[in-house]
Amino acid sequence: MKVLPIEDTTLTLPELVDLAKGEGIVLTLGGQPVATVRGLSGSDWESASLVGNPKFRAIIEQSRRSYQESGGIDIEQLRQELGLDASPIEVDPDA
Repeated sequence: MKVLPIEDTTLTLPELVDLAKGEGIVLTLGGQPVATVRGLSGSDWESASLVGNPKFRAIIEQSRRSYQESGGIDIEQLRQELGLDASPIEVDPDA
């Protein structure tokens, strides 16, 4: 990740965006990080908005801890608990 002091740059916003396509950039002010800029090609709007959301990240981290501590269930067990048909879906190759 590149570090770019805001007070020393003459880059325009389009140039900064182009630079961020290769790798993320940390913007600093007075030597302290204040923001990051990174490319989002291949991402959708929902993913891009959730990745930086502290509440969403906390939910994901809690889920990971819970899985590590307690384990999880397989898909067949989940379908059974939800009352869904546990038989595999048959696909007609001629359809």
